[in-house]
Amino acid sequence: MKKKFSCVVIEDDPAFLMMLGIAMRKLTDIEIIATFDKAFEAMSFLQNETPDILVTDINVQGHKGPELVSLCATHPQVIVISSHPETIMQEYSIAYTAYIQKPLSTLTQIKDAIDLCIKNLS
Repeated sequence: MKKKFSCVVIEDDPAFLMMLGIAMRKLTDIEIIATFDKAFEAMSFLQNETPDILVTDINVQGHKGPELVSLCATHPQVIVISSHPETIMQEYSIAYTAYIQKPLSTLTQIKDAIDLCIKNLS
């Protein structure tokens, strides 16, 4: 049986979170183990569980999504999603695998980012 990679999604826009979930559930190589729309809840989870892949918005309920990466016991592959241009990532000292700027032009952007994460994990 093929290994499924665990994934956590942190996004505070309910409609976008639902759309991401629908798109990502079609990918057979990953299993979404948790979704969060509040940074505080994600913080508690990430202190005890570390996913293979972490998908996070930059701004989540007054916190910065990239800062949540430092809470992980190990370093997951990180996909950052934001309405800001990628240059905003210069403000953070985290490694990330992919950056997707909102609004999504196609759902292929998510698939390609996940595929890159899986390639890095394999």
